[in-house]
Amino acid sequence: MTREYAYRILKNFDRHKNISFSEYKRALSVLPEKDSKLLKSLVWGTVRYYIKIDFILRKYIKNYDNLPPAYKTVLRLGIYQLMSGFDEYAAVNETVNLVENKKYRNLVNAVLRNYIRTGDDIEFPEYIKYSYDKNLYSYIKNNFDYYEKILENHIKNHEISLRLNENAVTRDLFESDMEKNGFEIEKSVHCDISYFVRSSSLAIDNNSLFSQGYYYSQNESSCLVPNILNPQKDEFILDACSAPGGKTTYISQLMKNSGEITAADSDITRLKEVKFHAERLKCKNIKTLLADSSEIKFENNFDRILADVPCSSLGTSNTNPEVILKYSPSKTPELVRTQRKILENLMKYLKKDGTLVYSTCTYIKEENTGNMDWLKKNYDVIFCDISDYLKMHRVNYYYDGYGYYIIPEDNLIPFYIAKITYPGGNDE
Repeated sequence: MTREYAYRILKNFDRHKNISFSEYKRALSVLPEKDSKLLKSLVWGTVRYYIKIDFILRKYIKNYDNLPPAYKTVLRLGIYQLMSGFDEYAAVNETVNLVENKKYRNLVNAVLRNYIRTGDDIEFPEYIKYSYDKNLYSYIKNNFDYYEKILENHIKNHEISLRLNENAVTRDLFESDMEKNGFEIEKSVHCDISYFVRSSSLAIDNNSLFSQGYYYSQNESSCLVPNILNPQKDEFILDACSAPGGKTTYISQLMKNSGEITAADSDITRLKEVKFHAERLKCKNIKTLLADSSEIKFENNFDRILADVPCSSLGTSNTNPEVILKYSPSKTPELVRTQRKILENLMKYLKKDGTLVYSTCTYIKEENTGNMDWLKKNYDVIFCDISDYLKMHRVNYYYDGYGYYIIPEDNLIPFYIAKITYPGGNDE
């Protein structure tokens, strides 16, 4: 049954190149809780290794590209299980049972059994080993000395990272109640209030502690950004692209619910997530605003602005593996134009000597270094040195002269962070 639901979700993914969370949640609602991890592994694992799996299947099926899409999906699901160490009997038989057509049923059975016999003999180019598009692989290798760490991040098993919410609970009570509820957690070395989940008996986003606002599930790289913004009590803050609310609510926590945070986003559905988490995490100083930050006009200026702009999101490929499959260099110029329009508009509302933090969850240099070079040429800004902070928190980085590319190690994922002050900002 679990494999059948995984097949349905993957078949939909093959059409749209997006994992349907609504379909995934519907499956979870009818499956036994013990099968939830299996379902997630089957879906996300197959998408993560999509490119590698297709490389394998082309070794066994001469006209693989002409195969009906539904049978490609079945075969991908089967190969993923076999290459990941699933029980061979269950992997083959339950995958074959997904196929009703006798001809294709025999094909799936033959291919999977052939792979069991000869799969270890396949030689993989390095880009296929990491399940990367060849052109993107070449870009990474040519631009970063630590390119292997970026590639490994895509297939690495990251542990879930939780940010303690001090608006709702003390550290001691958090640790005690998490243990009582079956969570085995360990403190992060990169973020003072982050914890890894080593194991758990409950779903992370469906338990009483989650409902009470004990934590927000947030990667450590993302947690670095509000700390670097360094908001102060009673300030006016703008989070220009706030959804789904992780950084926004952390800023609120750092401000101890003082001042005012304007949380803007152009997607009404995602903005509802910000509202939901703000209420759940007991954040009382957040004002949500449905708006496009490249065009919006404000009546007031801000002490600090966070511009966590829309980007290619390639640094999140471990948890959102579809970003590798959707990435196209041809889309970069338009994305960069959008990012610069946002920056251009935000600079109108940054106070004199105010602070702006620019961040992305991608390593594409045009979206990062290129934009900061443009900002420097067009505005009288000062780029801040945040190296001491990063070193103090054991974060390794590559500095481009403007900002910092976070090197993915431990549970950190690729991120870019630049912090500026604006002496020529706007007076009240």
